[in-house]
Amino acid sequence: MLRDLRQIEFCYLALSAVPVSGEHERGAPGYGPRSPARDHVLVETDARSKADDDGHVGALAALSSWTRLVSYECDTKQPEQVTVTGECGFLRRHHSWILARPWADEYAAELDEIRKRLVALIGLAPDPPAGDCMRIDCYGQVYPLSDASGVRCRKCHTVYSGLDLARLHIAQEVNQ
Repeated sequence: MLRDLRQIEFCYLALSAVPVSGEHERGAPGYGPRSPARDHVLVETDARSKADDDGHVGALAALSSWTRLVSYECDTKQPEQVTVTGECGFLRRHHSWILARPWADEYAAELDEIRKRLVALIGLAPDPPAGDCMRIDCYGQVYPLSDASGVRCRKCHTVYSGLDLARLHIAQEVNQ
């Protein structure tokens, strides 16, 4: 989670709403119904953004929501200004407390999703798979968990940790 917060900060600072050359260029001159900006970037940077059809909220709005929750439950003061740097710093300072909450897995999953969206927006390569799933009839790939405790298959959602992770590692070496 701490790694995700750092990457979110890095990626957020690299965001730009200015269209990249070759991205969404208009075919005909004149005014069209589309915005000249990268609207998906604007959503990520607006603290007032609401959930879209998939339930995703912009990065700044989501971080601010988690900060408000932690601030309320800890009875502490949250940052005066809503900025990604301020929100990430606040969440990092309360990291140990967050880990003890029953909703820590939901928090970790949302941070991972935000990080992945921002990585895609700035054009970095997505996380490479760590290997192939070992379950019969599953041809998915496994990716590291955000807390580095193991890997999870994106197709069947099987989690490999501990001894299962060691077996997966050995199986990957044998299959190569």
